[in-house]
Amino acid sequence: MRSARANLEVVQSLLETFQFTPRYEDLLEATYRCFIRSGQTVVDIGAHAGRHTVQFAELVGAEGAVHAFEPLPEAMGYLQSRGLGPHVRTYPIAISPKRGRTSFVYAKGAPEESGLRPKAYNRPDLVQPETITVETLPLDDMVDTIGPVHFIKVDAEGAEVDCLSSGAAMIRKHRPWITVEYGEPGYAAFSLQRRSLFDKAAELGYVMGDLFGGLMEDVADWEAVCDRAYWDWYLVPQEKREEWIATMPIFGWPKASERNELSKLQKENAQLRAEIDAMRFSTSWRISAPLRTLGRRLRP
Repeated sequence: MRSARANLEVVQSLLETFQFTPRYEDLLEATYRCFIRSGQTVVDIGAHAGRHTVQFAELVGAEGAVHAFEPLPEAMGYLQSRGLGPHVRTYPIAISPKRGRTSFVYAKGAPEESGLRPKAYNRPDLVQPETITVETLPLDDMVDTIGPVHFIKVDAEGAEVDCLSSGAAMIRKHRPWITVEYGEPGYAAFSLQRRSLFDKAAELGYVMGDLFGGLMEDVADWEAVCDRAYWDWYLVPQEKREEWIATMPIFGWPKASERNELSKLQKENAQLRAEIDAMRFSTSWRISAPLRTLGRRLRP
């Protein structure tokens, strides 16, 4: 098993050296497909337009159940229009420690960043915040309705720790796998710290994991990787550590020699592009001659 710190180094190398950004939503899907089975029950907190709800519905099948919570009316309307079947139940509710009604910030222009508090938006120039009122409910109030739960996804724009607290009884009883989106732009709006999620996981008997199979055994490991490159994390039940290690997919990171070769090719490619640009924009008949010759040969 590769450590979470080693996984971070590889991702940062991809980001910095090759300007390559992994598709994290696809990576998340690739991992939960290893854990969710037909006939199981999934809870989707912050379902939004259903990017993952659709996959959950497919994975559990008609014999299973998906309970999707999304308080934003625009997103809920679209989710309900997708015709996911009777085994998918939708709730226009924000999961929260308190039952009732509260203000909710609709981030017009970037609705996927809407949440219970205003936050640091990825593109503040595009966002026009509008305050609406939504219904709230603790997840534990749904324990009898939902029954045994096998997997929980939480994407609540900073309210993730509150969501987990509101479902503590359900989590302790059924010990589901949990995936959480957690990053400073969101949790700071709730006056939380980097380690707040780590502490909540420990309180519930879970250990933090990344999308690449790494586990963060102590808070120092967590502090070293959180907020560095990605925001999607797993909460792994302590008693399922071995199952986690055996089940998580192994992503084939490039070896050091392969990364060196890729870096060399990238530099050669950049140099070639510079030379071609020099010929394209040159006013010298002699310098631009190779491109004219190539053009004549390629012309049908």
